Amino acid sequence: MQSSDLGYRFKRINDCFRANGNANAKALGLTHVQLSILFYLFSHTAGVTQKDIENNFGIKHSTVNGILGRMEKNGFIEISVCETDRRQRSVTLLPKAADIKLECEAQRTAIENKLTKRLTDEQLKQLRELLDIVYNTLKEEHQDD
Repeated sequence: MQSSDLGYRFKRINDCFRANGNANAKALGLTHVQLSILFYLFSHTAGVTQKDIENNFGIKHSTVNGILGRMEKNGFIEISVCETDRRQRSVTLLPKAADIKLECEAQRTAIENKLTKRLTDEQLKQLRELLDIVYNTLKEEHQDD
């Protein structure tokens, strides 16, 4: 692997991250994506619509429908018509999700510690800054299309 193969490196990291995430989420009866959505809902308690989730995760409407449908079927969320805009669907956490919140947070912390255990605090800070730059650059270029 050459140092210029950044795309390949990001893909390998993403593949490993997804595999580890799915393995950890499976213990909770979730997938990595479902767990990510739960974290989003945990941090946005004022109200979330399906459209918010689509925009935040960059996932198509039909895909989000399937993901949320399975989460609702498994008792983690409730989907209802939004009271302020009947065209929107509100997504609300149910007690089952709240019951596993601490476990989810513990798993997230363990994963982050595992990922960064060989980095100094300064390296971790630099990594976050560099990843933000790469992400924002790609996001800006994607918006130009």
